[in-house]
Formats: sequence, C-alpha cells, structure tokens
Amino acid sequence: MKQLGYVTGLLGFAFRQNRLLYASLALSLFSVVVELAAMGALFPLSELAFGRPLSASASLLGGAWVIALLKALGLEPSLRSVSLVFLGTLLLRLLTLIASQGLILHLGKRLHAQLSSRAFANIIHALPINLIEAKSIGHYISLAGDESFRASNLVIAISQFAGKGLVGFIQKP
Repeated sequence: MKQLGYVTGLLGFAFRQNRLLYASLALSLFSVVVELAAMGALFPLSELAFGRPLSASASLLGGAWVIALLKALGLEPSLRSVSLVFLGTLLLRLLTLIASQGLILHLGKRLHAQLSSRAFANIIHALPINLIEAKSIGHYISLAGDESFRASNLVIAISQFAGKGLVGFIQKP
C-alpha cells in the first residue's frame, strides 16, 4: 500500500511539473487507435485480394471505415485504393508512435533532472553542513541520481503502458 502511495504521488508530481505528459498520453492513445484502424483495413484488403465481394455488414474495426472513406472521396474500393489506405494508415501509426516515444523519452529525462535537483536541494536545506561533509559527494550523487532515475523510468513505463493497455480493453461484442 505504501508503494501505491509513492507511485500516485510520483505521477501527480510528474503531471503537475510536465503538462506535456498529457499530450504524450493522448498521442500514444491516438497511435493505438490508428493501429487498430490499420488492422481493420486488412479485412477488406484480404477480401479484395482473394477476389471476394466486400461484405456490407462489416463493423468499424472490421474495415467498414475504409469503404466509407473511399466512397466519401468518390473512389471505388479496389485492391489498389484499399492498399493505399492501409499503407497510409500504417505510416501514420509509425509516425505517431515515433513522436509519442520521442516525447515520452524527452519528458523522462526532464523529470529525472527535476527530481535530481529537488533531491539535492532537499539534502542541502535539510541536513547540517557537517553531516553533508561527512559523506562523499558520490554518496549523494548516487542517492539522488539513482532514485530519480528509477522514478523517471517508472513514469515512462506507466505512460507507455497506458497506451498499450487500451488495446487490452477493446473487445468486439
């Protein structure tokens, strides 16, 4: 229970100090939705590749969105057009994934720096100078640096899991 309090406090600090974490989570969730859309585009693509007619009762995750998009653009759902939509969606997924990962890694480094500087500030303000001088500087660097590194990695892992965890909750009825 103590660890849960630590994690929630850490996440609260991270989100208060780094508002871009919200954008990173939104981008990660959007990337997962785009991945699901790309996978859904495989259904009409496989039907066309095998020479079968497109099923009119396809669900959104089953690729109905591809057919609706092509018809809205005034295009016929052919093997070529559906392939281009699939490849475009896949490319969008890769771009959003790269952007999301880059942003979360940047924020992780930033959080590490924030936590380290706060730890050093607390050491300097809370301990008397004779106690600080009794230990080596390496002790304090290890103490503050290692713990802040672990904490920032924990925030990164939780942020990355949030996007991936969405896939686990999406079920087809």
